Amino acid sequence: MKVRISDTYTNQEIISYSIMLGSGSANQHLLDQDYFEEAWKNAIEDNLVDKDRRSEYKFEIVIK
Repeated sequence: MKVRISDTYTNQEIISYSIMLGSGSANQHLLDQDYFEEAWKNAIEDNLVDKDRRSEYKFEIVIK
């Protein structure tokens, strides 16, 4: 699933990540929030966001 992180104030895209979670098991119920958390961790590791200002970013699932 693709997750876009954008600046809340300018609406400018910071980054989009393709996030793969789970083993594909039918019993595993993943939420959008699970994908957002993984994208947030990646953005912190890549030094693209301020980890102390998460509320200044928005997360969206990209469907294309």
